[in-house]
Amino acid sequence: MNGYAKVRSRLATAGLVVSTIIAVAAIFFARPSTARAGESAAALVKCGSSITSCGCTITKKGYYEVDAALDYTQGLTPKGDCIDIKASKVILNLLGYNVYGNDSASPYVGVGVRVLKGSNKNFIEGRGSNIRYWNYGIEVDGNSNIAESMRTSYNGQAGVFVNNSNNNNINDFSSDNNTTFGVWLRGGKGNQVNCSESNNNGVAGVYLGCSASGPSGAACKGTPNPKNNKIFDHSAESNGSYGIALSKGATGTILTDLAAGSNSTDDLFDENSSCDNNTWFANDYSTANQGCIN
Repeated sequence: MNGYAKVRSRLATAGLVVSTIIAVAAIFFARPSTARAGESAAALVKCGSSITSCGCTITKKGYYEVDAALDYTQGLTPKGDCIDIKASKVILNLLGYNVYGNDSASPYVGVGVRVLKGSNKNFIEGRGSNIRYWNYGIEVDGNSNIAESMRTSYNGQAGVFVNNSNNNNINDFSSDNNTTFGVWLRGGKGNQVNCSESNNNGVAGVYLGCSASGPSGAACKGTPNPKNNKIFDHSAESNGSYGIALSKGATGTILTDLAAGSNSTDDLFDENSSCDNNTWFANDYSTANQGCIN
C-alpha cells in the first residue's frame, strides 16, 4: 500500500471511531421521556383575562373569565389540557360554558382544567359548566384551592382528581357517568368534598387511595396515603362497585351525611381494619363492609 492509500485508510478508521463514540455517547446520555400520556408538543400560550378557546395557561394572578364554549379542537396546552393554571391566587369564572375534550379518543386524554403543582389559593367557579370527554375533568395538583358549581361527567379516569395535594375544597358539583371514578383523592390531606353527587360511575362514586382501579388491599407506595380528609353531604348512587370507598391506609377521614344506594358491591366501604380512625356517622345507606360504618 502506498503512502497516500495508508493515510486514507487511517482517516477512514479514525472517522469510524469518532462516529461510534458519538453514537454511544448519545445513547448513554439520552434522557428518558417523562411526558404523561396525552401531553402535546404545543408551545405555552398565556391566557388573557377573557378566554375564548382551549390551549392557554394562566401565568399571573388575577381574574379570568371564559367567554365562549371551549373544546379541544381550538388547541391544547403543553400538558395536553384545555386550561392550565400555573399562577397562584387566580379566580377563574367558567360562566357556565362547556369545556369539551375529544369524545372520539379511546381512552380519553388530557384535563379540562388543571391546577398545576405549586399553584395555590385559586378559586374556580363553574356556574354549571359541563366538563366532559377528558381523562380528568378537573385536576388539582396544588394546595388550598376551591372549585365549585360544575358538572364533571362523561370523563375517563375521574371527573374530579385531587392529586396528592392538601387543603382543597371541591363542592357544589356533580360527577356522574365517568369511566372509573366520580371523585378520586390520591394522597393528600385536609381536603374536603361536599354538597355534591357522584352517580353511575364505573367503579366508585368517591375513592380515597392510590390504585387506579380502586381498593386493592394494599396501602399506597410512592405516594402518601390520603389522611384527615372530609367527605360530607354527598350522594353516591348506582356506581359499578362502591358508593364511597376508602383504601387501606386512608385514615383520619370524617364521612357523614352521605346518601348511598344501589352500588354493586357496597354502598360504603372501608378497607382499614375496624375502620382504623375513620369516623362514619349519620349516613343513609343499604350495604357496608364493616359494622364500624354508621
